[in-house]
Parts: sequence; C-alpha cells; structure tokens
Amino acid sequence: MQRLKGGDAVYLYQETPSAPQHTLKVSIMRPLHPHADKERAKQFFLATIHRVPALRWRIVPVPFGLHHPLAIEDPEFDLDNHFNHVALPGAGTMRELDEMVAQIASNPLDRNRPLWEMWMIEGLEDGRLAFVLKAHHAIADGMASVNLFTRMLSPISPDESVPEWRPRGLPGARRLVLGAIRDHLRYDALKFPEFLRTVLARQKSARIHRKASQVPVFDPMEDIIPPSRFNGALSPRRGFATRSLPLADVRALKSQLEGTINDVILALVAGGLRRYLQDAGAPAEQPLITVIPVSADEPGTERLFGNNIAIMGSRLHADIDDPLERFRATRESTLAAKQFLEVYGRNTLPSITHYLLPALVRIPRQREYRLKLADEPGYKYPCQVAVSNVPGPRERLETEQAVLESLYSVGPLQEGNGLNITVWSYCDQLNFSVICCRKRVPDPDRIATAVETELEVLKECVVAH
Repeated sequence: MQRLKGGDAVYLYQETPSAPQHTLKVSIMRPLHPHADKERAKQFFLATIHRVPALRWRIVPVPFGLHHPLAIEDPEFDLDNHFNHVALPGAGTMRELDEMVAQIASNPLDRNRPLWEMWMIEGLEDGRLAFVLKAHHAIADGMASVNLFTRMLSPISPDESVPEWRPRGLPGARRLVLGAIRDHLRYDALKFPEFLRTVLARQKSARIHRKASQVPVFDPMEDIIPPSRFNGALSPRRGFATRSLPLADVRALKSQLEGTINDVILALVAGGLRRYLQDAGAPAEQPLITVIPVSADEPGTERLFGNNIAIMGSRLHADIDDPLERFRATRESTLAAKQFLEVYGRNTLPSITHYLLPALVRIPRQREYRLKLADEPGYKYPCQVAVSNVPGPRERLETEQAVLESLYSVGPLQEGNGLNITVWSYCDQLNFSVICCRKRVPDPDRIATAVETELEVLKECVVAH
C-alpha cells in the first residue's frame, strides 16, 4: 500500500469523458514460433507480472478528497479483466493498426480495477503481432514505462523465484480517513513551511531570470496561450498515426547542426506542423507554444511506478520558412526554456501538485468539460501542441516467444489541447506517434507524413550548405 504523489494523482483529477488520461505503448512483435496465441501470451504475462507489482495495484480514493488516493493490491485481480484479443479486419497494414489503436484510445479505463489493459492484435503483415498496453498516466510516466517494458520482456530464468501473492482486503472508509489525517500531520504539515519558502524563492528567481533573458521565455504556469487550430473543447474520439525514422539520420543531423537529438526532433515537428497547416490553408503566423515533459529523476534512478516529471514550455518556429533558420530558432527557444526550468527547479511543479486538494483540480475540470468552456474566449489552454521525447530501450528486447521489432508510445490530451506528439527511441529507430482529438485534427496521418518529409528536407538543406 502506498499513497500517490500529487504528480500522479493530478492525472486522475483532471480526467473527463473527453480527456481520458491514459498512455499507450504499442509493441510490434515477431513471433519465434508459428503458433503464437492468446493463451501463450497470457501465460507469459502471468509468469512475469511479479516483476512489476504495480500492475496488481488498484487506485482507491479517500472519502471527501481529504488526501491523494492510495495504491493497494486488488484482492480481486484477474488477468482476464485486463487482457483483450482482437484481429485487424483487412490486409494488416500499419495504417489499419493505427486505426485500431485510435479506437482503443477513445475509451477510458475502469477505475474499479488496476488501471491498465493489454490488447493483443493479430492480423499484421508477415505474421507479426501487436500488443497495446493502455495504462493510466497516474501509475506510470515515460521513464517508469521504459523500465516496466525492460523488466517484463527480459528472459525468464529457470532459477527465477515467484513470490506468493497474498493480497489483503481493501481498507474501509474510516481507515482511509484516519490514514489521510495521519499522513497530513506526520509528513505534509511538517514539510509545508520549507516547501513554501522554496517555491516562493524559485518563482522569484525564475521571474528575474525571465526578464533578463535575451530570448523570449514561455512560462507554462502563468502565460496565456492564444488559441490555434489544435485548441478547443475535445470530443472522446481519438485519431492515431505513427512513423519510424532512422535514428542514425537524426544523430547525423544533430552533429552537423551542432544541436541535440531533442533539438532535431523539435525542428522536425515544427517543420511538419508548418507543412500540415499550410496544406490545410491555415499557415502559422506565430510560433506554436509547446509543453515538453522532462524527467525530474536523478541519473540512474529506476522507477516502475508513478510520475516524476517537470514541464518545460517552449516555442516551435513553424512560422519560419527556411528549415535551417527554423532549426536554429527552435534550438534557441528550447535552450532558453531549459535554462528557465533549471532556475525554476525541476522538482518545483511536482512539489506544488502534492499540496493541491483534489477538489481544486477535479471540480473545475468537470465544469470545463460539461460547459465546453474550451470553446469560449479567454480559456487558459495548456499548450497548442504537446511534444514528448523519451529514450527507450537501447538493446533489442525479446522473450522465448517473440522479438520486439518496434515500440511506439503516446501520452494523453488535456482539455483544450487536441494534439500530442510523442517520440520513443528503440535500438536504431526513432518512432513518432501522433494522437489527436478527431474534432480538432481529423487527419493525423498527414501530420506523421509531414514530419517524415521534413527529415528528408532538412537532410537536403544540410548537404546544400
């Protein structure tokens, strides 16, 4: 049993029917045996689930929202409630798989069970299988998911011991309330004065740094974001599209342009969105405001549960026509954002969310959803587009039954923000995933194609110069 941190619980509080807060991990597997089936896959998960105890944890809210929920072993855990088996209806193309994933993404998870599902999808070309892990963001961020995948797909040793599972019953309301009061008194109240001093000092330093910065700095906590084509009230229906780019090409561009891999990724997204908006007849006249999740973990930390992320606000210069100039401007904006975040503190936002009362987030979000306030003037949008870049497994993963060929991932949309682009590296691949609200972006595959095209354009520009 453990209490969720504020950075975990906030994903539960801000969830609405049109903005479910789950993430998706799409694994393309090549079976090593000709008769891979659902039962074999289930048996493998049963044999390795002890490596990730959080997959048996159920999230239990505290009465009256007196504290953040608890993660408790579910005494009624049954893998059959989490494992689903479907087949693609057509030729088994990646486009068809993307459409299936979009349907899976459109429905929220059942909060009366551990907050994850596994979908086994048959019918891909060349006999491959896809596994879609749909997990609530409250239980794992990108770094925790990388560690989770690595653990679960490691070979099973004959000497590996499986501990006996003995779950207890769920606590009653009285125990939950008393535990909430105890934790507030023992931990939160004692730490609050130091928390307040630190946050106020960090905010003051950040304001001073921002005024002195020669490059405009975006503060995701305070700044008002103008609406874009991607902003407005969301519908529950999702779109999904993927592309896999050679990691070697991106590394080469990073060296040639004297930037980072993340700089190249953001430049590709900026160029791809510029191309998409031009084709849609709505060219970007200003940079696109983006928020970028950044790990707040210390180097070497291995987490299998929860979140520890800061939010970096930056600008994608989709308003600039020249690809090299666009790269340089986006790189400068990102560098300024990194410097601002270091002054503000990577752990400042996680500590603030810990002291948020559930009702302060949940009630306004439900009202926004019910009244569709994101369509009204003056709404505070979280961003115009969210972009994530997570370093995935560097070594090829395989089990006794299959080899992991490709790995895609994407996070949730927040109310008012209809586009999220997530990039995961895996071995020699850089895999882009686009998830969107169909109401805001009806054609996500065009964005994925535009990003792919932008890689070739940027390579040609580097050679020409």
